[in-house]
Amino acid sequence: MKHAVRWLAPLALALAVFTPGLAAWAKPAEQFAVTNGMVVALQGTPHLFVGDDQGVLHWGGDTRGLAGHFVDWPSRRDVTLDQLKALRRGDPWLSAGLLKDGDPIYLVKWETNQDKPTLLHIQTIADVELFGINAANYGNYVLTPAAWQQKYGIDPSTLTRAELTSVIATPTPVATATPSTKLSVSLTETNSADNNTFRYKFVITDTPNTPIRAALVRDEYNDCDNGCGSGNSTNHDAWGPVDIGGTDSTGKLIWYDQHKAYKSSTYTFTDPAGNSTSVTHGSDV
Repeated sequence: MKHAVRWLAPLALALAVFTPGLAAWAKPAEQFAVTNGMVVALQGTPHLFVGDDQGVLHWGGDTRGLAGHFVDWPSRRDVTLDQLKALRRGDPWLSAGLLKDGDPIYLVKWETNQDKPTLLHIQTIADVELFGINAANYGNYVLTPAAWQQKYGIDPSTLTRAELTSVIATPTPVATATPSTKLSVSLTETNSADNNTFRYKFVITDTPNTPIRAALVRDEYNDCDNGCGSGNSTNHDAWGPVDIGGTDSTGKLIWYDQHKAYKSSTYTFTDPAGNSTSVTHGSDV
């Protein structure tokens, strides 16, 4: 509890500084209305915020956290940090909350295609505030390792840990920024777990320590319990773009996507520098 107090004191101070005049920080030309489901992305980072029906933005921690919320992906709008600060932000939409292990606080990021979450270290108290955590809701979202394990049934000491891209410490990209290495993606494995479950392995290369997003357009077989084939109906839908992690110090990221049988699929990968590449695969059966 004493560690929580150490976070809450500077957090309260940060709120006192940030809150009173947020609207005044944006120039009139930068202001816009947030609509229900609007996706607001912070330039140069993988961080996404989604608007609710009251025009309030909510930080989307992972795809599980967005489940059950309306997300209008085509409405995406990229903004600067100052623009984001000028918009109303509410509680974050998280699937497994935040974990406080000693002084560090981690986002428990648990994507829909992952068996276990990853712990991503939130680097500054200013990041915590911008994500929508404040003195009023701190206790609802931030748990100790023992409390988190009791709630979710997983020992957090067994989870992979990494750094979460900072909001405050990340500079807004400018036109003169050094271009990144061209993004490259290879689909190296399409393994079958059973008649209706498949796992793709993608090997992604880009500039070292670069966040990567993925989006998918697919035609999925509706029923393959008795085998898939040309006679099976399909469902056409899409998801993303979502944050799938970042390249390591060598510029490589390995990403898996497990799913039901697809008749066809096209994955599109992007990075903050604007590089984009797509990978199309035919029927899984």
